Amino acid sequence: MAISKGRTALSEKQAEMDVDKWLKSEQAGHDMCGEFSFCAKCNKDDENPCARAYEAMKKENIAALKAEKENAAKAAEKPATKKATAAKTTGKKSTTKKTATKAADTEEKPAAKKTARKSAKKSAE
Repeated sequence: MAISKGRTALSEKQAEMDVDKWLKSEQAGHDMCGEFSFCAKCNKDDENPCARAYEAMKKENIAALKAEKENAAKAAEKPATKKATAAKTTGKKSTTKKTATKAADTEEKPAAKKTARKSAKKSAE
């Protein structure tokens, strides 16, 4: 039962496309068969060739759009991951700077103590 409905829908679509093709052919002054975008999918030996070609083109376009959306979603996820990684790296760098500052402070303190001792010795002499 679904098959006959599908054939009817294709037959109806073919009839619509035949009228459209006829009108456009009259406008152009020549037969437009083979010049539409869906004609690349056409097999003239098929029943309802224009309708089948149109449906094949439409399915291909839908698949391509889905693939583009998936690729765009994946591309959108990648920068977010990079930003999160960059934030973690930045956090680590600031910790490293604090550690380096502490090391510098530690190195300066003994030098300050030595200077104070030398000053005390000179004062005592």
